[in-house]
Amino acid sequence: MQSQLSIELLEIKNSKWDLRFFVRGLWEPQLPLLTIKAKNLFENLINKNEILGAAIVKPLGLIIYSSLPEEILSNLLKELEIRARAYKSNYKKIIYLLDNNQKLISTQTESRFKFKRNHIIMVLFESSVSIGIAEVKFNKILKYIYLWKYRVSR
Repeated sequence: MQSQLSIELLEIKNSKWDLRFFVRGLWEPQLPLLTIKAKNLFENLINKNEILGAAIVKPLGLIIYSSLPEEILSNLLKELEIRARAYKSNYKKIIYLLDNNQKLISTQTESRFKFKRNHIIMVLFESSVSIGIAEVKFNKILKYIYLWKYRVSR
């Protein structure tokens, strides 16, 4: 497995972001059962100290689920907006190395597989976890979600 490490310096023109403008932790009407299963999986992994937090976000910034610290989530939402405006394209996987050496891995789902619509899945790992191990754990989480979707759709 090759690790993609994306390091970019981005200047944010509008630094007045307020998370109150985002719906946080609220469920959409008739949210797919798979999203609820993913939320339960994340909470279980947090309780077992496998991960520090996770989030499910729509590409335009609507928060479906988040257990990430607000500062990290806010910065990620800013970057998502910048990427959406600048690149106007999807990305497969991005690995962030935070200042405190924590690792955050993010990927955008494809609508035909896991969720009814595209979502971005983000998982935060502690600083003692290497990038390679974090990526392996992240892939296992995605595989679990893929397999659960496959069992449901059959």
